[in-house]
Amino acid sequence: MRASLIQIDVDPNESADARRLRVAALVRAQQGSDLVVLPELWPLGGFAYDEWSAGAETLDGATAELMSEAARSAGVWLHAGSIVERDPDGPIYNTSLLFSPSANSATPTEDPPLRLRQRRGRGDGAGQ
Repeated sequence: MRASLIQIDVDPNESADARRLRVAALVRAQQGSDLVVLPELWPLGGFAYDEWSAGAETLDGATAELMSEAARSAGVWLHAGSIVERDPDGPIYNTSLLFSPSANSATPTEDPPLRLRQRRGRGDGAGQ
């Protein structure tokens, strides 16, 4: 098994959309790997607490769509780190996404076969 671990520089001057495109290109460049692993909360930044609520996305959002396509294109299993997920009922979650090389959908409830969620707060009792 060949695994590729990609560390992502989170530049506050780079938009989340530009970062997603950059990371998708990095994943596509990993052809020949079996598994590619991205870090936690890379689309917004792990310490960008003030951006989490506004930048939270749904499971069929831009990150899932681009990472699903990148996994398919590279022919790899992709642990796409995690996103700040906005639940339809309002709370936000730190949600990990796993995409198969044959991912037919960006909707994690259908494909990929795994979604892990952790309710996110700021650590000060303020919730989301």
